[in-house]
Amino acid sequence: MNQRAFDNGIVHGIVCVNDSAIDGFRAMNIKTFAARIGVSTATVSRAFSNKGRISTATRARVREQARRLGYFPNRQARSMVRGKTDALALLYDTPQEADSDYYLAEVSYGIAHAAAQSNMLLQMHAVACDTAQYPECIADLVHTGSVDGFLVYLRTAWAAALIQKAEEQNIPYLILDNTLETSKNVLSIGDAIENACQQAGAYFRRIGKTYPAFVHGIHDDRKLNGFATGLGNLRSKMVRDPGGVSFEHARRAVERILEASPETDAVMCGNDVLAMGAIRGALDRGLRVPDDIAVIGCDDLALARYSNPALTTIRLPKASLGELAVKRLLNMIGDESLTSSPLPQCELILRESA
Repeated sequence: MNQRAFDNGIVHGIVCVNDSAIDGFRAMNIKTFAARIGVSTATVSRAFSNKGRISTATRARVREQARRLGYFPNRQARSMVRGKTDALALLYDTPQEADSDYYLAEVSYGIAHAAAQSNMLLQMHAVACDTAQYPECIADLVHTGSVDGFLVYLRTAWAAALIQKAEEQNIPYLILDNTLETSKNVLSIGDAIENACQQAGAYFRRIGKTYPAFVHGIHDDRKLNGFATGLGNLRSKMVRDPGGVSFEHARRAVERILEASPETDAVMCGNDVLAMGAIRGALDRGLRVPDDIAVIGCDDLALARYSNPALTTIRLPKASLGELAVKRLLNMIGDESLTSSPLPQCELILRESA
């Protein structure tokens, strides 16, 4: 247990074994702290809110004294005064059959890092697929005003309902979905992904592959379009499989592809999880990767370089995307005009699988 948990209302009561323990948990309010270090309460407030006129040296001194004395600003009280919660929420899908969403995990790292740098709390809400039938479960975030704004990972049916509520109540939100066009409320690098997938198709042609295939994940139309464009005159030979959301789905997809088109010698997958499953499917049939069949993924997850063979893939700037999402959302919360920050780019990373 620490003083910050007590001050911020995370706990509502404590049991102490002796009087000295009680002394350690007596809340130091802002007035007491300000008097102890000889400054005004307004100066303390500015030091922790990063708002108002205060010198760098004074801010540093106040924060150092707070660390030394064990003072933490009461987030709940500050929120009541300012009309802000200093909290953001990230909502995302949890498909029942999916393996871990490694892509979201790496994007979330950037989101969490940027939120922490801005002194914002971050709530993460996994939304089950069947929640779309009970929109009140997720609408509570909007009705209760527990966050200043929220991020939505992929525009799904439940997300559309939540967004409608947010627009009705003028609550800032940002959608991360690369199948959409970038706008005020959408952060997308779909164009960059499509261009990089075009490079993948052209690369297969360049190394002499002649019978390509594409394994779908979800929201992969931009990837397919780019890949098909890069294939040029080979696109008429391309075999497609619906794939799925797991390693096993992709392994079975490759089995189906090879049954239908045994000459297939190049496969692009909608994400790295599918690509690794596809490699497993090819190896299970006694094929050599990349000699008999080359495989390219999309994401460049951290685990892609450690797979065997190491995965050739499209590198997406996942952490940078998360950081940019938070920056844009905070601009909207602060009612500031959006700056035209350049969107991160994608690139084809060559490794052993192709």
